[in-house]
Amino acid sequence: MKVSGKLSYKSAIIVNDVFFKDIDELLREYFEKPKYSAQLINGDEVEFESVSELISYDNFSNRAIKTMRIGFGIGNYIRIEPSMAFINGYKSTLEMGFEVENNDKSEEIKRKVNDLCDKHKQSFMYTAASRFTLMHICILLWGLSFISNLNVLITHKTDDGTMSNSTIVAAVTVGVVIMLLISAALSWIIKQYFPAIVFYLGENIKSVEKKSKTKSNIFWCIIVAGIVSAIVSSFFN
Repeated sequence: MKVSGKLSYKSAIIVNDVFFKDIDELLREYFEKPKYSAQLINGDEVEFESVSELISYDNFSNRAIKTMRIGFGIGNYIRIEPSMAFINGYKSTLEMGFEVENNDKSEEIKRKVNDLCDKHKQSFMYTAASRFTLMHICILLWGLSFISNLNVLITHKTDDGTMSNSTIVAAVTVGVVIMLLISAALSWIIKQYFPAIVFYLGENIKSVEKKSKTKSNIFWCIIVAGIVSAIVSSFFN
């Protein structure tokens, strides 16, 4: 009997040397020697002879690891890359497919891999932020813009009680421009500071640590900017 097992891990994860050592040991317990290959940010592909060679990789700048594939026998694989979904941004960060002799072994392997990933997953808030796509941002800001413009259109009338065309055009234009600017800024922040997968190896460690120190500052800047924006909007209204 052959059982084809599949696993999809849904939380954002940080992949470091401990992760690769643990997954290497786990796979060797059930399968043949794992083979590691990576796609870099610049589009190049790199194959590693061993896990020790992988964790010593420089991983810097445009030669940093973007996605990873681990093969451990014919048809057996682990893909560490975001599997995209239209609504939620991504539906998984790690996918595994394998063949074993029975259901018990399949469930055992999936449980161990899932437990291993749990040890390296990001916080719930981080995962939620990494799933916040440009579509979500646009919907949110469209709603806020509509409410803001509705308030302007209701309160700004001509002497005869009707709204002037210039008021309508100005309100809608300002709302759309502000929405596009904020959408672009938030989308960039999410992409830079809340990636679904972080390869915490080599020179990239310094970059990740630097970004983690500025996340809280960015968060508070957004909160303050929102408060100031609300105050200014109320003043002009």
